[in-house]
Amino acid sequence: MERCKVCGCLTEEGRKLLAEKNKRNPIYGTDFSKSLSSLIENIRQQMALIRGKLSDISYAYPGWGEQIKDVEGLLTCGLISLEHIREQMMEIELKH
Repeated sequence: MERCKVCGCLTEEGRKLLAEKNKRNPIYGTDFSKSLSSLIENIRQQMALIRGKLSDISYAYPGWGEQIKDVEGLLTCGLISLEHIREQMMEIELKH
């Protein structure tokens, strides 16, 4: 990887090479043949399912409900944030 000789940070070219390497060898099996907006939508769907399962648990074990509701709220914030990002990605994808 190309690094700055002064500070050791990756150069722009180094970041591009690292990104390509990560696309070829994704750690978590991400399918980069899909569009970026599709990848994000898939993650959102998984998060929504997990949030629903947490909701089931909070109703089945009311003693833990309040703590689990906090995590549900964080997931909801993440879902909303990812939706805004996905919409921006889709706009760019439509232009290309």
